[in-house]
Amino acid sequence: METHSAEPVDLRELLWPIRSRWWLIVAVVVVATAGTYLYYSVQPKRYTASTDILIRPSEADPGFSSGDAGRTSKNILRLLESSPVVESVKHDVGVSGHVSASASTDSDFVTITVTANSAENAARLANAYADALVTGRSNRLRNDAEQALRIARQDLSALPPGPQSADSRATLRSRIADLEGSVNLPRAGAERVGLARSPSAPSAPRPARNAAFAFILSLMLAVAAAYLLDRFDRRVRRPEDAERVYGLELIGVVPSAAPTMGPFFREAFRALLTNLQFTTLESPPRTILVTSALPREGKSTVVRNLALAGRDSGLRVAVVESDLRRPTLATMFRVQATPGLMNVLSDGIDVRQALQRVGAVPAGVESAVLTAESNGDSSPAGRGSISVLTSGSASANPPAVLVSERVNSVFDEIAADYDLVLIDSSPLLTVSDSLPLLSRADATVLVCRVGVATIPAAGRVTEILARQPRVDVLGVVANDVPAKEFERRFAGYYGTAAPAAGPD
Repeated sequence: METHSAEPVDLRELLWPIRSRWWLIVAVVVVATAGTYLYYSVQPKRYTASTDILIRPSEADPGFSSGDAGRTSKNILRLLESSPVVESVKHDVGVSGHVSASASTDSDFVTITVTANSAENAARLANAYADALVTGRSNRLRNDAEQALRIARQDLSALPPGPQSADSRATLRSRIADLEGSVNLPRAGAERVGLARSPSAPSAPRPARNAAFAFILSLMLAVAAAYLLDRFDRRVRRPEDAERVYGLELIGVVPSAAPTMGPFFREAFRALLTNLQFTTLESPPRTILVTSALPREGKSTVVRNLALAGRDSGLRVAVVESDLRRPTLATMFRVQATPGLMNVLSDGIDVRQALQRVGAVPAGVESAVLTAESNGDSSPAGRGSISVLTSGSASANPPAVLVSERVNSVFDEIAADYDLVLIDSSPLLTVSDSLPLLSRADATVLVCRVGVATIPAAGRVTEILARQPRVDVLGVVANDVPAKEFERRFAGYYGTAAPAAGPD
């Protein structure tokens, strides 16, 4: 019989909701703990004192029998809370407090507990309630015994003389003797055992104890809330999530901007370039379209830094801007905005004249020099080069322009002169401009910005790509991964830097 070993639990995945929302957990715990401590620290102090009373069963009071501790406790409490006792104690002591009684289940002791606003008042009230209970119970038992004694004596005198009533007379005489003993016994039925002492510390409030309880409770609730929020969070939060929701291979991970990420950023794009070049060893793609599901996922900045990595590797790189609605490459590469792709497609300008070599100073631009250092890379540039074809003049109908057959010939002309052509395309879910270009590029790369991209958007992109003919999607690039997360995962592999992926 074939057996399958259980898949090991990834502790990092299990603790991800806690690590990603640690600030929420810390904020909830700090506020709850500090708030609880401050609240109870300003509350009035309460002190608790107690004393014990020994309850003796009485012939005249079977209801106070030690055989029923619950009934005894209820009777004692009812007597303590009765108006005569409360008024008597308040008159004698001059203060009031909360009183309670509890009976022991295995003895004849009843504990009287009093809570008051000071240690002295608590002790005084406890002793006063004990005295009032003993006195009241003794008086009541004595009155009950006297009444029972009168009835027994009347019953004895009513018996006829003679041997026929001898047993009844003996029984009544014995009961009369017991009742006379109850009447004559001092403090019959109850006895206080010791005096209540003034407590050395307040019983309430207890800020430290309550704060500790609030800490534990708030920590549990905050952790549970973190896992609940993670379950209902529809954003892509991790590189693994990007791979899972797109159903594509993760071909690159790009860290977010941070001073500590210098040694890793450029290597991330070198690794991405290597993955793109070796996806197909026999015929690696030369024209690669870079797009995303939504705006502000960093596709344009990924294109720029990927072009820099290609130039440093000795490649002749051409960057084509097909995002005609929100062009950014002229600013990024510090080149002229025109002429560009629209001028080539609509005005008949030669594509080789429209391509601008990065590093030259175009006419009319004050400073258009783009060195490796100006892009965050202090290393010298390699033997390669970068040429940029901007989007060019504005168009009233971009989809109609990009669907023309002239686009194919333009891409072919560019690909004939360059080792790598990167096409910066518009987001797939915002406009339909990119759809005609998907099948005209050799391959497509999706950029997914963690914390911005959503799972529903990724699902819609997957459906769009599935309906497009002849589309080769190489994989997905997880962009803007938090610096600490990136360093924790890849510090052992990467070892200098361009600026992090920007808004588009």
